[in-house]
Amino acid sequence: MSDERSVAALAETELGPADGRAALPFLEAVAAQLGSPLVPGGRDRSPAREREAALRAIGVLRAAAAPPAEGGGPDAAALLLGGDPGLLAAFFGNVDLLFENGFPGVDAVGAAVVQAAWTAGGGQPG
Repeated sequence: MSDERSVAALAETELGPADGRAALPFLEAVAAQLGSPLVPGGRDRSPAREREAALRAIGVLRAAAAPPAEGGGPDAAALLLGGDPGLLAAFFGNVDLLFENGFPGVDAVGAAVVQAAWTAGGGQPG
């Protein structure tokens, strides 16, 4: 990704000023975790890898917030998370930051995380 915007700028641009501020600590944690050289396939930590991780996380946040009639909601977000085990782990480990910072739609995100983790563990979507 050649975009040089910071995670903070991405949060504000993609989610709006208020929601971006509420999501920023979460997005920074997810970006740092997925941008780490300790994750599978990780090499050096880089701003580009962190931005890419933040964009993936923003996609899940937006999917969770979208109405189910428009293809969004917790089920849609759970599908995105279920297809990306590293992102699911990062969401699972950091979702409390959304609660702490008053991110709107946090209930839908939390439901998506639980559903994706349950399905990944062998449960059936319901």
